[in-house]
Amino acid sequence: MALAASARGFSAGPAIAAHTVYVFFDATCPHCARLWADSQMLPDRLKMGWIPVGLLRGGAEHGAVLMAASDPVAAMAANEAAVSSGRTGAPTSAPPADALKLVKANTQVFEKLGVQSVPVIVYRNAATDASGVEVGYLPPNRITALVGL
Repeated sequence: MALAASARGFSAGPAIAAHTVYVFFDATCPHCARLWADSQMLPDRLKMGWIPVGLLRGGAEHGAVLMAASDPVAAMAANEAAVSSGRTGAPTSAPPADALKLVKANTQVFEKLGVQSVPVIVYRNAATDASGVEVGYLPPNRITALVGL
């Protein structure tokens, strides 16, 4: 959890929540786009930290555009809808260098987790205090079970 918390991203859900998960994602990954869409059905008691990494072609650049957005949650919603509809290619605007550097640093944190694909969910179960890492898409009911909701 501490390693995941050291990465930088943006939050969706309540600012203060008893339950937090961190999601490492690539902004061009269709499985990540599905997780984003389905996460909208999760309970309001869960805060999700979305951490962009660059694994796939164009992922770092798209992730940097999200991080530089004035409203990253709205930008993420638009981006993931585009990914779900099959969009490929470079972002429509060049990402700022500092945002691209941030995504590259997140990718290094991701690599330290010892995983090789996205999405990755890092969680702590509030009831058992057990932490863990899950790789791949998980449906909302599985995420709530992981955190003890």
